[in-house]
Amino acid sequence: MAENKELQQKVDHTALIVQMTTAANLAAHRWDEVARIYTEAWDSAFTTHLDVIGKVRAQKEARAKAALDRIKLCLELASVFLPMVGGPAAVAMAPILTARARLFVGTMEKKAQNMWKSYAAEEPIASKVLAEVGKRSLAEGKSAVEKVQKDIIEKLAPKYQEAKAPPANTTPVKAFKDNNALTRDAMNVWLNDVAQWNVAGGWQRMLIPAAHALFLKHPWIRLAPTVEATQAMLKDLTRYIEMAVWFRWARTLNEAYWQKVQDWYYKDYSVKNLNDRRQMVENRARHMVIDALDYRPLIIHFGYNFRRQEGVRQWTIEDPSA
Repeated sequence: MAENKELQQKVDHTALIVQMTTAANLAAHRWDEVARIYTEAWDSAFTTHLDVIGKVRAQKEARAKAALDRIKLCLELASVFLPMVGGPAAVAMAPILTARARLFVGTMEKKAQNMWKSYAAEEPIASKVLAEVGKRSLAEGKSAVEKVQKDIIEKLAPKYQEAKAPPANTTPVKAFKDNNALTRDAMNVWLNDVAQWNVAGGWQRMLIPAAHALFLKHPWIRLAPTVEATQAMLKDLTRYIEMAVWFRWARTLNEAYWQKVQDWYYKDYSVKNLNDRRQMVENRARHMVIDALDYRPLIIHFGYNFRRQEGVRQWTIEDPSA
């Protein structure tokens, strides 16, 4: 009778291990989809940026320079957009790039670990299992408490390791995938250890239900966004990335000069009649007009694609070369 009970317990716990393995595989697939959508959004946004820049300047060197800036720009924005796609848990797998990112990651790690500890402390099945083991003997009960703390709670605690910072010139998506693979490997090792408890039998096997309950609450498992939710973000994410690219690009321009162009247009040029405007263009502001006209494709692009985010005033100006 005892043998049948032990066999049934082993079968039941094997089913729990299989469920955990399935959950780990599903989470890994979902995080891979996060990386795929991020890649697609980035490629689409940056391609649009380059196309408009090409229309603005129509110079090969401008496109070449923009292409060289791509990895640097992607790295600068990675800590913003990867968490946006993957939610809070994605921060653990995002590349650590700057001192500010390290500070942010450190704060997120503390929050995640505090949340994890509260989950573990409030998990009723863990207390129930420990109580059952304690009935067998005081020594086994003490060992079980230590094992739950060390081999379940501490090993599953979210760790945003600075060692995961990518090497130079590694794209954020590759770093994200690499860190996801590291997390998945760590989970697989842990699952194998739990499976060995089932083989060993005794009081260690009794800990498997507690391990199962806590594993399914792990942020990497619990917060992995569904494929549908990730794919639904593609359009908005692409727009956010493109807008961030334009903001960064705008900061490379001569702000004082373009403020002068704007002041000239609105305060001087616009108040003149048509004949006076033509003379102003030919005599005093030809270079400013040419520069302004160069950016007509950008204004049109913003007018069509960012109406809610950017109120672009339509510019009508005399073309000195017409």
